[in-house]
Amino acid sequence: MTKKFHDLLVHNEECVEFGEKELGYFKVHGKDVNYVEKGYKTDKNKINILEAGDLKRNKKIIRTKNADVLLNPVEPNERPFDTSIAEIARENDVAVAITLKKLLKYRGTDKIKYFRSLQYLGKILRRRKCPLIITSGAKEKLEMRKPMDLASIAHIAGYSKEEALETISNNVEKINTIKNDRK
Repeated sequence: MTKKFHDLLVHNEECVEFGEKELGYFKVHGKDVNYVEKGYKTDKNKINILEAGDLKRNKKIIRTKNADVLLNPVEPNERPFDTSIAEIARENDVAVAITLKKLLKYRGTDKIKYFRSLQYLGKILRRRKCPLIITSGAKEKLEMRKPMDLASIAHIAGYSKEEALETISNNVEKINTIKNDRK
């Protein structure tokens, strides 16, 4: 069976069209996503992606009604994500997502520290059976990457090749299924 690859978070229609026609994605999510950078306001008709922050904010996000995805809970110099958050996220059907865009902003030792934090996150998520999603976070089409490029981030986080492919396919489909069941 061929996997259906998804890019969960892009910020404009040009990226959606480019991803589906040129890069081979089954679905690139744009308009069906509610991206919340600050605050906690969710929309029950869309996939709600809330940007992570410190440990306190992350705990509040995973307890927020209709929250579907906690985005970028990894920083180079701190760990605003722990086993208790992973446990609650799994119980509340909240996935954790990492964007390529965030990874690309770090340089030098900060990038190395970010990779270490990413490996720590992967270890916790796999142990607690909490889904990880990798997305581009693209704001323009030149920031889009092929599905295998995104899956390689999960591989860096310690996932096997098969598990890494799940982060851009089945884990996104599970979020869609859970969202539809909540309606």
